[in-house]
Amino acid sequence: MAAHALELPTQRLAPGGVANLALGSPDHATRVSFNGVPVLVVHDGAQWHAVVGLALSQTPGSVSVVVQREGQAPTRLSLEVAPFAYDEQRLNVAPGHVDLSAPDLARYERERAHLAGVMATCSETVPAR
Repeated sequence: MAAHALELPTQRLAPGGVANLALGSPDHATRVSFNGVPVLVVHDGAQWHAVVGLALSQTPGSVSVVVQREGQAPTRLSLEVAPFAYDEQRLNVAPGHVDLSAPDLARYERERAHLAGVMATCSETVPAR
């Protein structure tokens, strides 16, 4: 089976974007977190990379990513998040088409709670290519 090149998302250091951080080539996987949440760390055969998602609500400015290498003290990497003007489209929709009915609102609340639990789950296993 042929090896595939690691394809990382295009970096955009802006709210709603992605930061790609080259972490070097230690023997063991490096743990990385952003705002207290673990982020994806992958190996391309030569070095480790962290893929950090930046929320659309991220305030532009300096932010820190915490890098934890096995047997070492945590270090911080600083990133500069720049403002970005996304294209917008405004819609006028009648309230009857926007407000959820009681059953739909109950379903939304159930699904929101479930998704919050899913999003809070982090696997220690490095994804296979």
